[in-house]
Amino acid sequence: NACAAGAGDSFTAAIALALAAGAPGNAAADLASAAATECVARTGTTICTRDALRALLAGERKVDDRAS
Repeated sequence: NACAAGAGDSFTAAIALALAAGAPGNAAADLASAAATECVARTGTTICTRDALRALLAGERKVDDRAS
């Protein structure tokens, strides 16, 4: 049961951090989108953790298509 609560906060935090670190806009947007996707894939209100984002980006974790 997917829930989008926390996804916007995680998107905003990830894009701000990536841009502050000097990432190009498209890379920052991709990272932020992945962070939001990770939140939506979980049940309930959540935030995207660094470890969860790393696992998702490395392909170690797959997001259930029904949740996105």
